[in-house]
Amino acid sequence: MTITGGTALSKDEVERMVKDAEKFAAEDHQRREAAEARNAADQLSYQVDKSVSEWGDKVPESDATELRERNAELKDALGDPDAGADKLKSATEAVMQVWQRVGQAMHEQAQTSESRAGSADGSASEQTQPEGEDDIVEGEIVEEGGGGS
Repeated sequence: MTITGGTALSKDEVERMVKDAEKFAAEDHQRREAAEARNAADQLSYQVDKSVSEWGDKVPESDATELRERNAELKDALGDPDAGADKLKSATEAVMQVWQRVGQAMHEQAQTSESRAGSADGSASEQTQPEGEDDIVEGEIVEEGGGGS
């Protein structure tokens, strides 16, 4: 905060205003942290809901249940208007740990399924080709230059 000359304030009033600004700066910082934590928690909760609905039956029920429970706790914290940044960050971290673990398992499961499908496709195509015929190239000999000499 800047107080410029030309005002009719006494030195005591200026000092009081500076102290008030410093006191409110700390409160503003806390409010800002809480607002940022609330926004991050809200975004994560939305993403978790979206992911769980998209994953459907692909997620083991125990993991889905745990993820829903942690997300419900996060939503409870979001519903508390007096929840501070620490409470919101703690609830967000709990959800994030489970969500990342489940997401990693889903990713690994998808890779395993793709590699199985790829190996099954590869072995089937190898079985349809007779042995020794993969070097054969069919073609036709055509004489160029016409028939007249």
